[in-house]
Amino acid sequence: MATTRTVENPRWIQSATRPVMEVIDVLIDGAATYKAGQFLARKNDGLVYVCASDEDSVHYFALQDMDTATGDETIYTRVGVVHANDEFLMNVHHDTAASALATEAEAGINYAMDVASNVVSVDLEDSGTAAKNCLRVVRPAWHNSTIQDKSTDIYGRVVVRVLQAAIDLLHT
Repeated sequence: MATTRTVENPRWIQSATRPVMEVIDVLIDGAATYKAGQFLARKNDGLVYVCASDEDSVHYFALQDMDTATGDETIYTRVGVVHANDEFLMNVHHDTAASALATEAEAGINYAMDVASNVVSVDLEDSGTAAKNCLRVVRPAWHNSTIQDKSTDIYGRVVVRVLQAAIDLLHT
């Protein structure tokens, strides 16, 4: 029987080269609100902004919630630095819930991110080679955790990496 999972923000789970996520302080747009686990991107003005759906650049990972805007133009905040060999555990999204399954078919495919109410997921309806498809599915989560994750879970979880092209991209 299919279980409907609660959609949660991504979690950093591992890196091929580091035992822990690299952490730095960055100057972020003070009008932003975000939740821990959301992806953030640095723009050409030097500030960091919250990634929206279909964002094509990803540089950082929010480590804490910013529930209310500070009203300041900019503030410093501590974030995780995203590298191409970092792996994140993320839910999948599809507008048709019954199609929001984490299957073997997603492995190796690039997808866009979906952001709704400060929660980030892999957008199964937006795949291919478009620039906005900045996430690559490595494997379904149930490969490593058959007790917590099932292949029949609605809004199931996958392990993803952010594409190097999305990390390298800087917008004006």
